[in-house]
Amino acid sequence: MLSLVVTQDVLLGSQGTAHAAQSSGLFGIGLGVVAVIIGLWMLLRRKWTATE
Repeated sequence: MLSLVVTQDVLLGSQGTAHAAQSSGLFGIGLGVVAVIIGLWMLLRRKWTATE
């Protein structure tokens, strides 16, 4: 997921896009939130299957 953010930042920066760093930062935060949600889901799923 980090490579997506770095690639986006490089591409936007090379195009001279205004606010490239801010949009890449927000995209990184969004991907981080998704990663945390997936991790929590996997953890909870493991606990659910262990109790059944």
